[in-house]
Amino acid sequence: MHNTSLLFYNSVWIEIAAMIVMMIGATNFALHYTVLKGNLKEYFKDIETKVAYSLIILSTILVTLVLYNNHVYGNDLLLNFRYALFQMVSAITTTGLQTAFYPDLLAKWIGLGTFLLTILMIIGAGSLSTGGGIKWLRFGILLKGISWQVKSFILPGKAVMAKKIHHVTELKITDDVLRITGAFVFTYFVIYIISVIIVLIYYPDISRVIFEVASALSNVGLGSGIITPDSPAVVKIVFIIDFWMGRLEIWPILLVMVITIQNIIRR
Repeated sequence: MHNTSLLFYNSVWIEIAAMIVMMIGATNFALHYTVLKGNLKEYFKDIETKVAYSLIILSTILVTLVLYNNHVYGNDLLLNFRYALFQMVSAITTTGLQTAFYPDLLAKWIGLGTFLLTILMIIGAGSLSTGGGIKWLRFGILLKGISWQVKSFILPGKAVMAKKIHHVTELKITDDVLRITGAFVFTYFVIYIISVIIVLIYYPDISRVIFEVASALSNVGLGSGIITPDSPAVVKIVFIIDFWMGRLEIWPILLVMVITIQNIIRR
């Protein structure tokens, strides 16, 4: 028996195999189907793929530099890169496997590392995948929306922009889609902030709390040591609700709640 996840094996090859499986599980199943039909180019054209790999590359480079400059895993650049890459892939795929653990994860990763892990957990995995979080597609649409808005300030008033993204096929993004996406992200953060505030009452350690709540709401599993069998009942309830909403997604649960409340009022 052991409790150190894949760190127990200390094998680069096992970690590489795990990261490949994590990325497969976090990828849209419609995209899997397209690739299996022989259209491999579609995988690299898709907005979700571009978002995921861009975030992994950028965050891994930044965290590797932080770890290396602070000698967290010695003076071996590749070893620091290995630890950074595995944790980043695990976070953005919402898998939860770890080779770095609390307290080292929060104490030695020097702020930026755990902050980026938190951001990646919140963004989460691909749509129509096994993962949780806001999802790569929604994040990509938000980035495109910001880009289109900035361009609208620069272009002449009569200019017409083609608001499209490539996701399995060419998709036209309407203002309604942008509003719905923005509303989902806003609702996600409202739930996230409320959860953080409640947990902070019992655990006044902001870095651990924002990390742990992000992990719970996106169904990741990376831990900072907050949740134990002895945790206060209120904290357990908050995390149970976060687990539930993160797994089933926010809209269906809110819809059920609204319908239930309406039925109660009508009686």
